[in-house]
Amino acid sequence: DANNNKALVMLISAVYNDLTMSVTSCDTATEAWTHLAGRFDRDTGNMSIALFRSLTNLRYNDGDDLWLYLDEFH
Repeated sequence: DANNNKALVMLISAVYNDLTMSVTSCDTATEAWTHLAGRFDRDTGNMSIALFRSLTNLRYNDGDDLWLYLDEFH
């Protein structure tokens, strides 16, 4: 249980804020890892669609921080 809790905390601290709720809803680190792998595995069709959608919706507005924009693009 202690190792599971440590692993779960590591996963939660490693994800972006918008994913924190979905990872914290998992009961075990294994469940959280499976959830993240299912969402971000590049071999899935859903991930390809999500990546394409995020790339096509990415916009740079004059005055925005260029470095943040490039980090998000990368």
